[in-house]
Amino acid sequence: MNKNSLYKFLNGKWRISKTISNGMIMDGILHMVSVSDAELEYSEVLTTYDLNGKKLIDGNSHFLFNIVSDTKLKIFKSNNSLYQTHKFVFSRTSIFQAKSDLSTHLCGDDRYQSQMTIDSYDSFLWEHQIYGPRKDYSMKAIYKRLS
Repeated sequence: MNKNSLYKFLNGKWRISKTISNGMIMDGILHMVSVSDAELEYSEVLTTYDLNGKKLIDGNSHFLFNIVSDTKLKIFKSNNSLYQTHKFVFSRTSIFQAKSDLSTHLCGDDRYQSQMTIDSYDSFLWEHQIYGPRKDYSMKAIYKRLS
């Protein structure tokens, strides 16, 4: 996979299903929209449900995905601060199978570790583990291509 391929892979509309270690679930839609030939705007709209399936809240998140090279992705928050950097190692057998290294950053006293896995042309996984005094949980986000 090259820089252009990673860009083409991420670009589009995705169904999101997030599972949090406390049992809560988030479901929604992600739009990855072109900003430039190396940048995509990540815009998700989600609904959060409790353990019994009761709707709790609607929310949204926005990031800027900057594709630096064929194996490196930088993710920026909406305030333009760097959120994560992922370096991918691609499978020798398929250009649409890859796993990133562990991206780590601090948010206050909490430590975030994240990893992305590309399963196929139509899906990827973004996992987060948060350790700290304010937050302590894991989250698994599965993305399935809609268009």
